[in-house]
Amino acid sequence: DLDMGGNSLLRVKELFGILNLEEYGTDEEAFNNAINDLESGGLILIPRNTTITLNRGLKMRNNRNRVYIVGCGFSSQIKIADGADEDAIQVDGCHSFKISNLFINGNKSAQSAGHGISIRGSDEFEISNCWIGDSPTTGTKHSGIKVTHSKHFSISRCWVKNPSHTCIHIEDSEDYSVTNCMMTMAGDNTVRGHDGVLVTDSTGGSITGCHIRDIAGNGINFRDVSTTKVSGNAIRGFGNKPISGHRHGIVVYGTDLDDPSSGVSVIGNTATGG
Repeated sequence: DLDMGGNSLLRVKELFGILNLEEYGTDEEAFNNAINDLESGGLILIPRNTTITLNRGLKMRNNRNRVYIVGCGFSSQIKIADGADEDAIQVDGCHSFKISNLFINGNKSAQSAGHGISIRGSDEFEISNCWIGDSPTTGTKHSGIKVTHSKHFSISRCWVKNPSHTCIHIEDSEDYSVTNCMMTMAGDNTVRGHDGVLVTDSTGGSITGCHIRDIAGNGINFRDVSTTKVSGNAIRGFGNKPISGHRHGIVVYGTDLDDPSSGVSVIGNTATGG
């Protein structure tokens, strides 16, 4: 139906190659049906004021490439059901995809496991304009965003709040950027080693223009990295939780003197209140 006077589209399953997820349903089965209709890639839209409640995470495997999952802002919500203990969005072995403009409610008080967005073995992708957690109860049980064994990707303009683990964790990856993201752990996270950004065993990356505050552990933590740029980040209140041990605004480690981190440029950052 077309309601042109109200500028809305009703009961339209597909328009210009865009699939309206609401017309498939509001659970993981609906998402699976929608993505199966995208044989050669395309866009799945989560409309505004729509909540997709998941007992199992949304999964994209290596036969699904060039897929966009796009919401209409904060009211386009993906929520993990009580006791699901799953990552909200799981991507494995895909390329040329985008996740953008939606809110992930990790419902962490009712979970024992689960990242917000978990990506493995993928390349040429973008995560942008996503809210991952918004309060002590809507954060994720593990990291907000976890990327492993991937390359050529960007994470930009995301809000990661109140995870029970690190906000953004990048592992064994290359050619990445984290730009203009906001991260906070204000709430119940008091565990040493839970950082704003944690990068391990990776190369060719940049962390720029991020605002990181009230972190239990380090603001930005690099372990065994090379050719990395860290610039223009504002870090405050790091290590301000009631736990023992040293915490840092920005810290760079190597495994040992024979295997150091190298080529790390730290320029124009501010770190206060630690």
